[in-house]
Order: sequence, then structure tokens, then C-alpha cells
Amino acid sequence: MITANADRNRPLHLARRDIFFERAIDLIGLPLESVPHEARALHVSHILSAFQHARLHAFFASRSGKATNRENDFLRFLDLKLNNVRSVDAMIQHQMELAEEEGFLCRFLDESPDQFALPALHYQRCAEDILLGLWHIISLAQAPYLSLRQDNWEAMTPEEQGRYQRAHQSAAVEAATEFPSTILLSCDAG
Repeated sequence: MITANADRNRPLHLARRDIFFERAIDLIGLPLESVPHEARALHVSHILSAFQHARLHAFFASRSGKATNRENDFLRFLDLKLNNVRSVDAMIQHQMELAEEEGFLCRFLDESPDQFALPALHYQRCAEDILLGLWHIISLAQAPYLSLRQDNWEAMTPEEQGRYQRAHQSAAVEAATEFPSTILLSCDAG
């Protein structure tokens, strides 16, 4: 059911959708080579959370009577990309468990950690392949996303544009704080 509240909050949700989607893109673009497993896992969890935030606000914005078919398509796009990041997260978790010498897999399977080197490498490669594919699709999505963002902006009243800008500025600070890229930068320096 579409409500007046959904229309009133639409600029806020669009701003938050945009900020968190753009933050996820920034995080995906950072190199993960030679990053320790734990830092890589945390980084991917930040990407996942940023996409989840973007998807949630895209959903709320789509509840408005002003939502377009392109916005609904973007919402479906976010769902697909969330699945990709969840897959990367699962691959990294598998890799970390296999790399853990005293982990439950060593105990349960009654095998030495040496037996898990090849499967761990396989999971790492799978994660890297999924991220590469994700980056490629995200690159293709840049122009349509910017067009959607511009269409959303032009459809807003001046008052809504002001609300969007204030929410955008606030969300930018929140996203940078909640999903920092300093994890990977500190790994490179150390």
C-alpha cells in the first residue's frame, strides 16, 4: 500500500540509496590482493552491509506513488548484486575455516591442515572470480544508475531536492564511518 508518508520520505530514501550504493561500489573497487583473510572478510562484510542498506532504501523509495519502473528494475539489480556479495562472503568464510589449523573441519574430518590447502585456494579463486564478475556488471551499471539518479533528481520539487541534499550529506558521513576503506589501506602499509 502506498501512503503519503512514503511520498514524503522518498527524497531521504533516495539519498540514502544513492550514498550506500556508491559506497559499495567504492569498496568493491579496492584491491584485495595480499590482504589478510580476516581483513578481507571484514571488507566484504562492509560491501554486503552497504548493498543491504542501499537495497533497503531503494525498497522504501519504491513504495512511493512516484516510483518508476526503472527504480523497480534497479531494486531487482540490487537483489542480484546482493546475492553475488553473499556468495563472495561464503567463499571467504569457507577459505578461512579451511586455513584454520585448529578449526572444526580439521577435527571433524580428522585430517591435517595440509589436506585443505588446495580446497582453500579454490574458495579464494571462486571469491576473486565472483568479485571480478561483480565489478564488471557494476561498471556496466554506472551509466544507467547515473541516469536513474538524474531522473529522480529532476522529478523532485525544490523542497524535495533540499531534503535529498541534506540526507545525502548526512548519509555520506555515516557510510564513510560505518564502512571504512582504512582496513585495506592499513594492511598495505603494514
